[in-house]
Amino acid sequence: MEMCTSPGDKLQTDAIQYVYSTDGGNSFIYTPPVHTFVTASTSYPAGSVFDQPQLSGDTFRTLDVPTITVDAKSRVWIAYSQRVMGPTPGTYGSRIMLTTLPSGFKARTAPYMVDRSSPLANYGHQFMPTLSFAFGKIMVAWLDSRNDNKESILACATGNCTDLSQLTSQLIPIPGSTVATPSSVFTANMSDPNSGIRHTLDVFGALIDPTDGPATAPSLQISQYPFWVSPNKSNRAGLFQSSESAHVRSGHSSFCWGSH
Repeated sequence: MEMCTSPGDKLQTDAIQYVYSTDGGNSFIYTPPVHTFVTASTSYPAGSVFDQPQLSGDTFRTLDVPTITVDAKSRVWIAYSQRVMGPTPGTYGSRIMLTTLPSGFKARTAPYMVDRSSPLANYGHQFMPTLSFAFGKIMVAWLDSRNDNKESILACATGNCTDLSQLTSQLIPIPGSTVATPSSVFTANMSDPNSGIRHTLDVFGALIDPTDGPATAPSLQISQYPFWVSPNKSNRAGLFQSSESAHVRSGHSSFCWGSH
């Protein structure tokens, strides 16, 4: 039986703590921190924990919660979100980090970014991860803001499409968005901007084969929504905004979220 926490006490440095029990939870054995974060400040330095305070009426208070799972070989996997610096001045981001502890070992692998599809050169926050193990695979999913202030359309890439099946999904800025100035959108905290355009979050995930040991994986967008076809715009369709809750099944893992 294992547990992991992120204390965040004023008298204690933020860290991912790990304890385990060998007697069914009657007692727990303390181990050194899995990872100790850089001390957070108002500048939100790289390496600090993703922890968003409610600074004003436009922001919301949220903590990133670590997640844990165990594979068939009793290897323990822990994922959490850690802040990184954005690729351009004035921008911020965060990435899902992963670390493992093989059965019978006391030393953990060095934490690493799990998503190889979103390097530090990309914009956006990744936070609130979840881990699961089933049918020999590790599934990690998280909330992701890489497509912030953008909308998805179906458009003709060649200019001479004759059938809807020839259209491809493309991301374009939402009308009125200031995403052309990244520092106005990809800020340290997610808040409603002055322009009134709300932030965009998607569910992303990655599938890992634990037999490969600690490894990165390409991410895929899990959240999917239907498109509508506009009769007034040739070779173009827009994202349909649904008020229903949605769910997706990917392989042997299921995810649920609310959609607008």
